[in-house]
Amino acid sequence: MTTRQIGANVGVPSKTIWRYLKKAGVQLRNPGDPVIERLANREWLEREYIGERKSTTVIAAEVGCSNRIVARWLKRHGIQARGTGSELGHKRTTDEARRKMSAAKRDQFIGPNNPNWRGGIQLKHPERNRYRAKMWVKAVKDRDGWKCVECDASDRLHAHHIKRWKDRPELRYEVSNGVTLCHDCHLLAHGWSKFRWPRHADKPTSASAREGKI
Repeated sequence: MTTRQIGANVGVPSKTIWRYLKKAGVQLRNPGDPVIERLANREWLEREYIGERKSTTVIAAEVGCSNRIVARWLKRHGIQARGTGSELGHKRTTDEARRKMSAAKRDQFIGPNNPNWRGGIQLKHPERNRYRAKMWVKAVKDRDGWKCVECDASDRLHAHHIKRWKDRPELRYEVSNGVTLCHDCHLLAHGWSKFRWPRHADKPTSASAREGKI
């Protein structure tokens, strides 16, 4: 029963019941926690948690509550909680830990299960997100000193293909076919007309000249 229910039975305010419980040394329940019979049974909880080595998450799923409530009941019964992985000296930086994490996540975020799923519409060529393409981008920026070759900007840099990606697949990963451009100069190289900065509005670029656009 709650302190309010007990107070109603004996005709006193719930705060009075609370004071007498505290005075008698009775441990108070956390407000709002449901009384679940299996969790209230110390022997059952100890067998599941200690004997069966189940986690609080697994036990919570079985009884239909949150793992925090299970943890509170463990504390009320005086059952020593097991240490977390970091407390036990487990590290995520070891090769074995990485393999386990990789195996646990494998094939879980494919297709509709991926949070970025857009109904199967391919917005970008998959090769552009692969290792070889990323290394090409880095190589182009390293060669150009991580600055836009047109305006010397050093932020929002892109690696631009001089000969277009879809037109010349044999040159996709040739560093000589790339040039480092800032965001606005990259838009201009592709013939876009909207720019953030006025200084780029009518400025032709050598990258667009190489493509024969000017």
